[in-house]
Amino acid sequence: MSMGTLLKDPQETAIFSCDWSARLATSETISSSSWTVGTGLTKVTDAIVAGNLKTNLTVSGGTAGAKYACTNTIVTSNSQTLERTGYVQVGNL
Repeated sequence: MSMGTLLKDPQETAIFSCDWSARLATSETISSSSWTVGTGLTKVTDAIVAGNLKTNLTVSGGTAGAKYACTNTIVTSNSQTLERTGYVQVGNL
């Protein structure tokens, strides 16, 4: 399942969010989250937010004209392992 594309300037630090609530059962939450980002993009921070139903990834850098894959893998309170990939498109905005 794709998360879409975030547009950012090479000089910006931007937050990419993933809302998992539609994929989780009632009362199920995110227990752990990890993000991988394409080479050339810098992962600044990542976090589980919004009552353990969403994740955030803060990225910086990148080369204008490049598109980077960002993959979020979570483990839920029901022991599901779920993964989504989205993209960061870098350009001079």
